[in-house]
Amino acid sequence: MKKIIYFIFTIICISSKSESFYINKLNNINLNSIQVDTISQLLLNNKFYKNNEFKVICLSKLENENNNFFLTKTIILVKNNNLLATIKLPIANDDVKNFSVTKIIETVNGFKILISWGGGNNIYNLEYYFYYKKNEFYFVKLKRKEYGPNTKVTTKLKNIKPMIAIKNFEIINYID
Repeated sequence: MKKIIYFIFTIICISSKSESFYINKLNNINLNSIQVDTISQLLLNNKFYKNNEFKVICLSKLENENNNFFLTKTIILVKNNNLLATIKLPIANDDVKNFSVTKIIETVNGFKILISWGGGNNIYNLEYYFYYKKNEFYFVKLKRKEYGPNTKVTTKLKNIKPMIAIKNFEIINYID
C-alpha cells in the first residue's frame, strides 16, 4: 500500500511542475532535432486518381523565436510521397481566435477541410472544398456557417472563380 501511495504522490509532483520548467529544459537541446508531429492523415482513395496515391496530412511543429516557443500547424498534400502543396495554418489565438482544424474529409470530387474559430457571440465553421481536375487539386468552394448565443444561424456558400490551385492557396485569405 505504501508503494502505491508513493507512486501516486510521485506522479502528482511530476505533473505539477510548471510549463516553464519543461520549456527551460528544451533550451538545452538542438531545436532542429525536434520532430514534427502528425495530427491527422487522410489517404484519398477515389478511383479517378488512377495509380497516384494522394495523402492530406495535418502537421504540428514546435517553433522557437527568440526563446519564445509556440506550435505551428500546416496541412500538406503529398502525391506518391512527393510534396505537392503546403497550407500554412493561422496560429490559434495569435492570428485567429480559437482557430482549429476540425476534420479533413474525402469527398466525391476531392476533399474538404473543416475549421472552426471565434468565440463569445460569434462562432464560425468553415468548409474549404478542393476538387481534383487535370491532375491537380483546386480550391473551388467555401461554405461558411456563423452562429452564437445571440446570433441567428446563417450559412453562406461561395463558389471560387477562378479556381485556385492548391499550391497557391492561402487559408488566411479566406477566413472571414
